Amino acid sequence: MSVVLLNAVSWRRGKAASQMNEHDRTLDMMGIDAVNGLSIDEAKKRLAEYGYNEVPEKKPNPILKFATKFWGLTSWMLEFTVILEWILGKYLEAYVIVILLLFNAVVSFIQEKKASSAVDLLRQKLAVKTRVKRGGT
Repeated sequence: MSVVLLNAVSWRRGKAASQMNEHDRTLDMMGIDAVNGLSIDEAKKRLAEYGYNEVPEKKPNPILKFATKFWGLTSWMLEFTVILEWILGKYLEAYVIVILLLFNAVVSFIQEKKASSAVDLLRQKLAVKTRVKRGGT
């Protein structure tokens, strides 16, 4: 059915389906006139039906992000060592390892936050701006 529709639309435009390029096929498939674009009413209808052309970004919880710094093979080994040192009564060594674990988590969290901020800034500067045809204008 779609091939027949595509052929019928392309013949109206004076081109055979084999002569159409990818751009023309996409416009035909979407029901858009390349010369006039969408009508204002059609644009409003599609906006109401499909919404804005955007992908919502989900921000992670910072507390959970910090907690993930204690999740991994190296962290598990150090946490196990803390428990073992505590059981053996070597409290000073256990405290030193805990302080090092916390220091590593804080530094890693801060660096990741700065990198995320830099990526967000780049994303804002590289925002795509387009012009569209509405009703022939």
